[in-house]
Amino acid sequence: MLPFFYRAKALAFLSFVLAGFFFLGQRGDMNNTDFFMKQAHRAAEIQMDTFIAAGLETYLNHLSSHLESFAVDADLLPFFRGNTAHEPQVRERWKQFLRLHAHVPYVYFANYEGKLFFEPNADLPEGYDARRRPWFRHALLNPGRVTWTPPYTEIPTGKKVLSAVMALQDPDSGQNLGVLSMDLGIEELESLLARIPLPENSFLGILASDGQLVASSHPEKMKALLAHPSSLLAIMSGETNVFHENPETQLLITTRLLPQPHWRIIQGLPQSAWQLPHAPNRKIAFFLMVTTLGLYLFLRFLELRSIHKQVLDFENHINVLRTEAPPLPSPSPAPLFPLADLCTRMAEDCRRGDEKIRILQSRLDTLIQKAPMGIFRSSPQGRFSEVNPAMAQILEYDSPEDLIHNMHDIERELYLDQQDRKVLQNRLLQGHILDFPTRFRKKNGTIGHACITAYPEYGPDGRIFSIWGFFTDISRQYQLEGQLRRMALTDRLTELPNRRSFMDLLVREAGRFCRYGAPFTLLVLNVDQFRDINADYGHITGDKILCALAEAFTSVLRSCDTLARIDGDTFAIHLAETPLDEGLSVALRIQEHIHGLHWTEPPDLKITLSIGATAPHETLRCPDLLLQEAEGLMYAVKKKGGKGMLPLPAKSRTFYS
Repeated sequence: MLPFFYRAKALAFLSFVLAGFFFLGQRGDMNNTDFFMKQAHRAAEIQMDTFIAAGLETYLNHLSSHLESFAVDADLLPFFRGNTAHEPQVRERWKQFLRLHAHVPYVYFANYEGKLFFEPNADLPEGYDARRRPWFRHALLNPGRVTWTPPYTEIPTGKKVLSAVMALQDPDSGQNLGVLSMDLGIEELESLLARIPLPENSFLGILASDGQLVASSHPEKMKALLAHPSSLLAIMSGETNVFHENPETQLLITTRLLPQPHWRIIQGLPQSAWQLPHAPNRKIAFFLMVTTLGLYLFLRFLELRSIHKQVLDFENHINVLRTEAPPLPSPSPAPLFPLADLCTRMAEDCRRGDEKIRILQSRLDTLIQKAPMGIFRSSPQGRFSEVNPAMAQILEYDSPEDLIHNMHDIERELYLDQQDRKVLQNRLLQGHILDFPTRFRKKNGTIGHACITAYPEYGPDGRIFSIWGFFTDISRQYQLEGQLRRMALTDRLTELPNRRSFMDLLVREAGRFCRYGAPFTLLVLNVDQFRDINADYGHITGDKILCALAEAFTSVLRSCDTLARIDGDTFAIHLAETPLDEGLSVALRIQEHIHGLHWTEPPDLKITLSIGATAPHETLRCPDLLLQEAEGLMYAVKKKGGKGMLPLPAKSRTFYS
């Protein structure tokens, strides 16, 4: 029978039976707890009813009856109607009442003009108006009935009081006469609650209809109770509940609602007053479960000990066979733990794999930290979360932490063109980005050029969680490219556009002429006898003459015109929006201006020009042919001796400006 108890199925069945017994025991304990809780609730309600009927309700009804007797007293009615001659008689009646009821500090009457008469008499603040006091307004809500106000501060003494108030009406005319009231100090009401016999650590409290604390025998306990919104809601709705004052103490809360005044009486009894029985059934079930489990483990231990002894005997038998018999195949391992060797090898492989991952991670971190390009990780909202030192160095920040802390909006603070950030994000939705050019702003405000390669990282919801990228500073490359571009398109001596640049301009302007019919004139100018000038005065002087001629040409031209040096001593001019006849006038003016120049070095030098002019028309639109025609006209002038132009200008020309 012993193997039955330590088999897995038997253990599961036994555990199920014991768990069911434990559950039934727990249900029985819960039923017992509910029964004793109901008994405790009933006892607390009886005690509450006794306190209300014998103590508080009798006390309040006694004061209310006196106030009603004052209201219907025929001797006091003339005073209430406004006859002040009866004031001494009224005060005498009030004094007698106050001597018999020392707990009432004041009896007073206020008419509808706001004037107050009270006993004992005291000085009131200047401009005092009784109609503004809470007790006056409260009485008007229920005229002809005695009602109790919530707690308020009384003006003469500054103490917290309650007032029994009654709005008076003339029994003959029905006219409103005023408000009659008497005060009851909060201290007196709390003293009354403290005199009621209660168990130790119990308390009584009174709440107004608006949830305000009126009085309590233990105010600190009431404040702790009302500090919990759920407890206050349960109390105001009249529910009976258990309030945990602290982890060790529980209070049984009982409430009652008085019809007049509209107060809610609260009683709190400690756990000692309603001690619940323990849970014996659950403990017995738990003890049986622990005992059975211990018995199972003991029997299992005996079984394993027996198996271990059998294994040792088997190994000894194998050793005897190896020494006294021919060699035998290696015995299979003991069946106790057939996967032990496999688990060991797998654990070793996992350890080696983790070690390789740590090494690779270390190498990757070193590579990122020492990479010459910027590497970053940013959020879709525009904040850097990780950057390497090269990224901080490119943007001229002190450290990666300084960059992450001080750059709050990448789109506004990093990108010079904020649209680049939006374009980059839109392209990331379609996949990764390679070599995205952009301009960026450094910490000191300088502008740089960069190339960005970025890859999105998606979250579990399929949205972009973060962006990984490489930030390469190509500002130096961009600067060198700009210098090479200027060198390729600019004449080094005169800093004018060269032939390549001028031909690009002709291509664009010829296209505008073909599309829109925009006219222009092309002038080709050559310096006459310039080789003789170089031979007589030297190449340095020749270079200076070419620079001076460039400045002289520029002074005559408009800002929209283009001057270029297309050969050694040959210049070309593009006159925008200028027909050929007006262009010839400009050429004539340039020629006259240059011929009239006086050279200081050498002083006897005279410069003349040979000019060829042309303009596009229906049969001549090609830029190369336009330049070829203008050059041909210029060379035709030189063959005739120079100092002229072709075609010749007409006699009447429009003014060129």
